[in-house]
Amino acid sequence: MHTASFSDGLNTIEELVLFAGKIGMKEICITDHSDAPVLWHFQEKGIFPSAARWSLPSYKNVQNDVQVTFGVEADILDADGNCCFTIQGKDSDFCILSAHKDVYKDDPETVTDATIKAIERYADKIDLIGHPTCNNQFGRYYDLPRLVEVANYWNIPLELNGKSVARGKSDEQQVIYLLEHANKIYFNSDAHNLSDLQEYRKTVVEMLKDWEYISQKDYEKFHSYFSFVS
Repeated sequence: MHTASFSDGLNTIEELVLFAGKIGMKEICITDHSDAPVLWHFQEKGIFPSAARWSLPSYKNVQNDVQVTFGVEADILDADGNCCFTIQGKDSDFCILSAHKDVYKDDPETVTDATIKAIERYADKIDLIGHPTCNNQFGRYYDLPRLVEVANYWNIPLELNGKSVARGKSDEQQVIYLLEHANKIYFNSDAHNLSDLQEYRKTVVEMLKDWEYISQKDYEKFHSYFSFVS
């Protein structure tokens, strides 16, 4: 999820933590954007970080029992697989590696090779490959079978992005391929506000049930954990 403190979210860290507890979540990972040019793109629009990243190691959740981890959505910079992993000059505890159209300036057709090069160079840094089926970014350019094969080899999960699925920004056949061939998948809200956090995870779970990728038992278990307050 993203915050107003460090990138393009609409809510503060404390607002997200409070709401996560309210809807029954036990753990969250805040992954604001890296120091790559996308951050300066946000600043050109008048969005400025409200706090220094160095203060986060001393952060303690005093609102509820939600466990809070601070990560980063790192950026693939170019066709050579160079990446930006830092946020306000700091490394993070959890890294999603993504290609963003505001940062990746090389030919979109090269994004699969670039991502594979990045995985092979930095596998020990990468905890998740971000939105590989998200067509408003680079989903339509990814050779998904190749990407999944390499991610499986390096034991790196791929993201099923709740926002892109809920908004119809992910190709259904790509999503199905991911579900059927990736060894590990995380499905995320990619929340930029509180309603994203509440609704997108629910939407994806319902979709997975309809497609029979989760059982009725697991579906009911999920809903027993999360209240999805209105």
